Amino acid sequence: MKKISKLFVTSLGCVFLCIAHAADLRFKNYDEANAAGFPISGSNVFIGVGSTNIFQGWKLHVSARPSSMDKIFEIVRPALQEHPVHFKYTTFYGLAKLLSQPTQRGKFITIYPNSLLHANQIAHAIDARFESAIATGRINPMVDFETIENDVQLGETGGLFTRYGEYKNGVCKIVKSHGFLPELDALDCIKSSIIPDSRNCPLPDFALGWLDWAENPFPGFNMTWERIAFWR
Repeated sequence: MKKISKLFVTSLGCVFLCIAHAADLRFKNYDEANAAGFPISGSNVFIGVGSTNIFQGWKLHVSARPSSMDKIFEIVRPALQEHPVHFKYTTFYGLAKLLSQPTQRGKFITIYPNSLLHANQIAHAIDARFESAIATGRINPMVDFETIENDVQLGETGGLFTRYGEYKNGVCKIVKSHGFLPELDALDCIKSSIIPDSRNCPLPDFALGWLDWAENPFPGFNMTWERIAFWR
């Protein structure tokens, strides 16, 4: 499998504005959401749990189809509880609605880690649970997961994806960083330029150079996009 090149990604036109999805219902933390039963039915489309001060980084996406979302949620929930994190998920109505949106299709749970280390902890926890569920026949990746376009697939289960982008709903912009995946805060806005966040490829345009020299940000995972390797 050939490593993807900067020229290849650029040629796909990764410079479009995104449309952020705000949560229709919010819970302050995991325990509050758990007490409410993590509602999946009803008229709400997106439900947020917790909050974060981080405004950009590696977002994790858990894939599901409307027919499999209940069991996928039950498999992933313990990992979210063990590694407290801000996340949002969509209801049955919302996930079905996203089927008609190519860049959003299959995005059942969106996770906003506090750091790259945090992202790795959560990703490995979810991946391990998916591998176990597949081994026992609880889930079938061929029918239970949806490929998430414009995201990098993490690992081999087909249920976990990632993309570097903005965290704040409605902002749709990210700070151009000076290095490889630094921990960012508001002070960086003074030193860096604000650019639109594209949802048409896994990396913003300014970060394409990372592919040429940076180490895999998710050690232990193969990272592939459209069958081409980002990092191995």
